[in-house]
Amino acid sequence: MKEHLKKLYEKNKRHWEVWVWLWMQSDNKNSTIFTYRVICARFNIPKSSFARMLNAYELWNDDKIIVEFEKLEKRRYKVTFYPNGKKLSKHKDTSLEDGLFDYVKEQYTIQEYDYPNINKHRVYIKRILIQIEKAMKVRGTEINSETKADTFKMFFKSIPQWWVENSYSLTSINKNFATIINQIKTNGKANHFNKAIRETNDADYSDIAKK
Repeated sequence: MKEHLKKLYEKNKRHWEVWVWLWMQSDNKNSTIFTYRVICARFNIPKSSFARMLNAYELWNDDKIIVEFEKLEKRRYKVTFYPNGKKLSKHKDTSLEDGLFDYVKEQYTIQEYDYPNINKHRVYIKRILIQIEKAMKVRGTEINSETKADTFKMFFKSIPQWWVENSYSLTSINKNFATIINQIKTNGKANHFNKAIRETNDADYSDIAKK
């Protein structure tokens, strides 16, 4: 947990302050229950930033579960910390990620892109998908396997040609996600991509693009 908080501190100190406070407020089961009003008032965070702040936990839960998040009744939220990490379920459904991995491999073949390390970089499918899902959550878009898959595919298909020719690996796409989204919105593929966004309940990527 300590290492995850260090990384958050380097990325966003305001969000780090909130997560440290949540950690310090946790009970003997490492759980904390709170409302968005308490967080927004205490740390002077606008409601529009609240969801982005909470979604930091999704990037931590990679090989192990570090934080679990639950939305309760009466606009309350609960987070539970696992300082040493909790093993992921062995029966986790990976069919969506598997399908998207097959899709991107096909796209690399179409582009005649030589990618010998693609199998080692499969984990970045999940990380890119998390960033896409985060934008959909902020907008309040309905999220299910179909809408996530459709939005992911349209994003990948709309990647500007410069990236295809110069920096097309999954690691680069994940790292430069915000920049790529901005370019998609301003180049000739924007209308095509925006149409897909409307078809998934007007998903908005502007909040990620501002990071």
